[in-house]
Formats: sequence, structure tokens, C-alpha cells
Amino acid sequence: MQTLLPPLLLLLQQFGYPALWFFIFLAAAGLPLPVGLVVTSAGAFAALGRFNVFALIFIVISAATCGDAVSYWLGRRGGVYLSGWIKRHPRNRILPQQTFERSHRYFQRHGGWAIFITRFLLSGLGGSVNLLAGLELYPYARFFWPDLLGNIISALIAIPLGFFFGSNWQHVADLLSTFSLLVTVLLCVTLGIYIAFRLLRHYDLLPAFSLIRREQAQALLTLEAGGPDGGGLAPSVCVKRIHKKDKFYTSLYIFASLWRKNESEGLE
Repeated sequence: MQTLLPPLLLLLQQFGYPALWFFIFLAAAGLPLPVGLVVTSAGAFAALGRFNVFALIFIVISAATCGDAVSYWLGRRGGVYLSGWIKRHPRNRILPQQTFERSHRYFQRHGGWAIFITRFLLSGLGGSVNLLAGLELYPYARFFWPDLLGNIISALIAIPLGFFFGSNWQHVADLLSTFSLLVTVLLCVTLGIYIAFRLLRHYDLLPAFSLIRREQAQALLTLEAGGPDGGGLAPSVCVKRIHKKDKFYTSLYIFASLWRKNESEGLE
């Protein structure tokens, strides 16, 4: 994207505020443009008297918010279609209805923070989060306020940096871009490791966790079935309890059983 910077700066100097608004709008809507560098350079130009700082802040906030709204509504159109398709095919193998509903509930709880952080800290993921919010049918009223607040913080960071650092604005912008990229890569790697770990546990490919699962299953079956004398729940009910992942209950039972075993061995 660095190759796009010189022509964008040339257009910025020629057309001023409208060009800046248009660039930011397109980037927020999803086009890969180096608007972070453009905004920082606009702050440096403001230090030379070519732009007004307050006008720049207003333009950055309004353009980014409008562009985010466009990408959100594009995702929402796809989300309406996707939701209808899943309801018609609830047992499809691509995205089962249960998985879609679980993802929907998770984004409803944590989507606001994801929207807010990707406006300035993880800006490279901003367009993807906008589309995802639309796909998840996240209410626009709840999307708008963290989006607006994040865009305000983004403008208050980039423009003053360019204004105060003047001729060194490009080094500062490169530093901010590198930091954002490193944070994004670290987040993606961490998420990938977490997903791989969950998949390995789910398919019992980790020996230690496979052993713990077998012990939990055996303990739960023994506890619920009431031992050899009966009196507990049926084995089918116990299996359903296991599939509900009542891990804390079974782990506590295993710990208590081992502790009693050690106590009895110590008394002997």
C-alpha cells in the first residue's frame, strides 16, 4: 500500500478536504488504502497552515463513521440472507444452526469491544469487524456508539501526531502502522493456537486430556448410577450429562475421591 501513498498525497494537496474525506470513506468501507499515513500527513500539513486541525478532526470522524456504516449494512444484507438460508437448512455441514446461534450470542456479548478496539488499535481488522457485525445482525444502534467513540480516539491520535512531529510525520506513522500490525499478528497467532488446542481436545488428540476425560466420564457414571447397588440415574442420562460438559462437577468429584483414597491409605 506504500505505493499508493504518493498519488494520494498529491490529490490531498490539490483537492484538500473533499479528497481526504473521500479517501477515509473508501478505506472504512473496505478498500485497502493507507489512510493512516494520509491522516497523519494531513496533520503535518496543518502545522504548515494548509489545513485547520479542527476541520481535519471533524472530517476524519465523519468519513470513517459513514464508511463503517456502509460496510456494516453490506454485511447485514448478507447476514439476513445467511440467517434465512440456515433456517431453511438447519443441519447443513458448512454452518449448522447451532454454531451460528452460538456465534451470534457471543458477538452480542463482546461485539461492542471488538468494534471499539478495531477503530484505532487493530485498525487493520476494522473492515472485517464491520462486515462481521452486519453478518451477525448486530443492532446498528449498538454498533454506532463504539464505532463513533473509536473513530474520535483515532482522529485525536493521528492528527496531533502529524501536527506536532511535522517533517517527521512519516516515521511516526510507520511506527504506528508497525505496532498495529504486530498487535494484529499476535492476536491472530494467539487465536489460532487457542482454536488448534480446542480442536485437539475435542477430538481427543491430547493424551493427557483424553485420560482426564475418561476419568471424568467414569466418575460421573459411577456417581449418577449410584454404584453397583443402583439408585442413581440411567446411563443414558449420565452420558447426556457428560456431553453437556459438566467439567467442574466431575473434576470436583475426582478430586474428592482421590483425597479420600489418600486419607484412607494414610490411616492404614
